Amino acid sequence: MHVIQIRKSKLFRYICFLLESTGIFFIGGFCLCGMMLSGTIPAVMLIWMAHLLWSMSAFCLARRMGMHGRRYGMFRGLLCGILMCVLLFIGNALLHEIITKRILIRCLLILLSGIVGGVIGVNTPIRKPPY
Repeated sequence: MHVIQIRKSKLFRYICFLLESTGIFFIGGFCLCGMMLSGTIPAVMLIWMAHLLWSMSAFCLARRMGMHGRRYGMFRGLLCGILMCVLLFIGNALLHEIITKRILIRCLLILLSGIVGGVIGVNTPIRKPPY
């Protein structure tokens, strides 16, 4: 009985969506590390690929939350983007990097991709997942 209640709670579903999105991020990050160690790709291209990876993970998280909730897509997408931006700022703080215009532009792009993912998730023609 308790397992069913835990599985149906919103918090549990949101944590599952977050883990799925961070899983996409970490798998892509490991691929980027492999490319970086091989030395065949320039560093500028790796930086752009990392930006794309952040945006994709925010998009996927917002899309899943939008698909499940079926309303408030922009708001849920914005929350997902804010969550990813907080993770980005934590990572920059751990690496002792200062906040520059480039990081703020990256956060705006992450927020935008989260909003777009939430709107697309709400407007998908398929039904919401059963969990």
